[in-house]
Amino acid sequence: MLSDIRFAVRQLLKSPGFTAVAVLTLALGIGVNATMFSVLNALIFKGAPFGEPGRLVDVFTSSAQSQYWMWSPAEAHDIREESTVYQNFAAYGWWSPSMAEPGQPAVRLSAMTVGDDFMPMLEVSPAMGRLFSPEEDRVGNVAVVSNQFWMRRLGGDPHVLGRVLRLDGKSVAIVGVMPPALDDPMTWGRVDLWVPMAYDAKGWAIRNGAWLSAAARLKPGVSVARAQTEMDALAARYARDYPQFSAERGIHVESLESHRVDPTSRRMSWLVMDLTLFVLLIACVNLANLQLVRTTGHAREHAIRLALGSSRGRLVRQLLTESLIISLAGGALGLLVARWGNVALGSRILVDGGNGLDLPVDLRVAGFAVLAATLTGAVFGIMPAWIASGADAAAALKQGGRGTTGDRSRHRLRHGLIVAEIAIALALLAGAGYFVRGTQRLVQRDYGFHPENRLIGNIDFSNKAFDDVPSRLRAFDRLRAELGALPGVTGVAISTGNPAARFWGLGDISIEGRPVPPVGKEPLSFFCEASPGYFGVEGIRLLRGREFTEDDKVGTPKVAIINLAMAEAFWPGENPIGKRIGTGDRDKREPVEVVGVVNNVTVPLFIYQAPETPFQMYSPIYQDGSPWTTFTIRSSTDPRPLEESVRRIVSRINPDLAVYGMESAQERIEEWMANFALVSGVLTVMAALGLLLSCVGIYGVIASLAAQRTQEIGIRTALGAQRGDVLWLIMQNGLRLAAIGTAAGLALAFALTFALGKALPQVPGQSATLTLALSLLIVAVALLACWLPARRATQVDPIIALRGD
Repeated sequence: MLSDIRFAVRQLLKSPGFTAVAVLTLALGIGVNATMFSVLNALIFKGAPFGEPGRLVDVFTSSAQSQYWMWSPAEAHDIREESTVYQNFAAYGWWSPSMAEPGQPAVRLSAMTVGDDFMPMLEVSPAMGRLFSPEEDRVGNVAVVSNQFWMRRLGGDPHVLGRVLRLDGKSVAIVGVMPPALDDPMTWGRVDLWVPMAYDAKGWAIRNGAWLSAAARLKPGVSVARAQTEMDALAARYARDYPQFSAERGIHVESLESHRVDPTSRRMSWLVMDLTLFVLLIACVNLANLQLVRTTGHAREHAIRLALGSSRGRLVRQLLTESLIISLAGGALGLLVARWGNVALGSRILVDGGNGLDLPVDLRVAGFAVLAATLTGAVFGIMPAWIASGADAAAALKQGGRGTTGDRSRHRLRHGLIVAEIAIALALLAGAGYFVRGTQRLVQRDYGFHPENRLIGNIDFSNKAFDDVPSRLRAFDRLRAELGALPGVTGVAISTGNPAARFWGLGDISIEGRPVPPVGKEPLSFFCEASPGYFGVEGIRLLRGREFTEDDKVGTPKVAIINLAMAEAFWPGENPIGKRIGTGDRDKREPVEVVGVVNNVTVPLFIYQAPETPFQMYSPIYQDGSPWTTFTIRSSTDPRPLEESVRRIVSRINPDLAVYGMESAQERIEEWMANFALVSGVLTVMAALGLLLSCVGIYGVIASLAAQRTQEIGIRTALGAQRGDVLWLIMQNGLRLAAIGTAAGLALAFALTFALGKALPQVPGQSATLTLALSLLIVAVALLACWLPARRATQVDPIIALRGD
């Protein structure tokens, strides 16, 4: 075996041009595939950075409306105390405090409210300090910070333990720092710190509200299916014991691993990986063609070896060894390509709470590259080797003999490979075109509002300076007045949701005068509290009735504006103005009068998942005074230069207030689209690379065929053939292959775009016109690749061509 390797290396070094082209071709094919596999590895294969992550599960309440409802404190407490399948069960919530430091503007943090059982469930210990104790869990004046927060905001201070942070006007002491492994953006997004949930017995008894999430660690040997069986039994008992809260409700268990990536991103990742494999297939086809050209040039050498007694198997093994050396060298160089690609791609992948995804070239990625290289060398090296070993030795030894059987085999294989190459390249182009066209349509669609020249941002008024509704309403008035006075501002609105930034609250409703549906089957609606002028500022059209006015304030009758979908569903053919809707807790619905109807709003957030309901309902923010607000500024020009002025205004209102998530509405929509746009860009590069490799392959085949017919061309030219005749003689074969390949590619492309439409209905990328245009492009490229060697053939000197005879 070592002798085969040494001989193969010497042979490859004698053909440096062939070796370099083959290795570089495979390096590109394997490199881009290793990069895409790195994405799959990070998103799907790589487990969460916790102890035995396969035993961790997410636990939700469920109903006919959704499988992913949250928990009330009492429900979470009951499961923790009564379940037998969990080693640990931990409820947690979210808190977004504003941190104010002397001389600096307040900043918004992302915090999880957890119990003392949360970190033990994850089996993660602090890198510094300790976790909070059960006593501190009930008080809530301590925090454990994340490693990234410690490094980014606290400068990696080694004496950070005991440092006091001012969060929403309250003092909180740091007692621990978690390790870097917990800075995992794929599980919960960016988390700055963990604070105690601080519920007493009365808090854990609350059953008429749901705002907690829950995770659990299964006991050893317990499966998700067994846990689901027990949860079904508990859900049935709770439905009997608490029918006013839990009737028609279930409990849904799902592994944490499967829930870390949303289904659309998971499907997109696999689809892009599949399409990227097309590039490797094209590279492999080129390798096979290069090997065929090379074995044709060494036909006499192979014939001599066979004539001297070498076995066919021995020759196949030698040629296969050369292929494997080339492919493994290509794989090694491909890992370098993958490292560069991982850095370039990972920095642009948006994950929850961050702007990048770490894509290391770890052992799993390296193993993929080695496997791809080995299979490439074996599968696409064996065919040329087998054909070369089957050549007619007697014919090959004759001067000028071509070995008829061997040549026919070579020609058939090379022609078939070129047809496959063209078909695969066209399918790859169609896949890239699908995502490019789909992304364009998503960006250009009518969302039902106008994001142009809008600046959006969020402010949380829930700190102690604004602990009552009148104080918040005074702050709203001041904020609207001062923002409205900024240069170029033509409108300001305050609300609890902006369609470009985040959607609104979700809850059930009832229609006055109609039977109330069973618990868990009530119609759902999204809710948004809004100030006067909101619809004009957002560019949402009023279709009927009136907008909110300054008179819609605390103490006046409750009113609402609904969207068109809601009006058509509940009052088809009727005027909904004056109708009444019940909102709030089921046992004490508050009637709200409909005073207006607006157009439906499509929220970019729901590109990745279908919304729970098409219904949208707006109420005056001056009637309820919600502290969690979003502001929208409409400007006559680009609003981004206003950002610093906005921060100064908010800081003057209260230095503990933080503005967060401030950017233009157009930028936010582009962020929602970013991963789709990234997929489009990656596939466009892949398609261009596949087209280039296909062009090189077609050129190589036609050039080789033209070289083999040099003497024939010389004879034809000597007998009076014109340059056009010679040009057509060489090009007709290429045209025939291009036509067959394009026809096969069209069938494959239409099948692929149909499959993509089924797998990703959110991306409207199907376009027969685009697919046909791409087929014309690949035909044009094939014609160019055929014309270049044909043109060279027309310049053959017949005297030189005939000299060999």
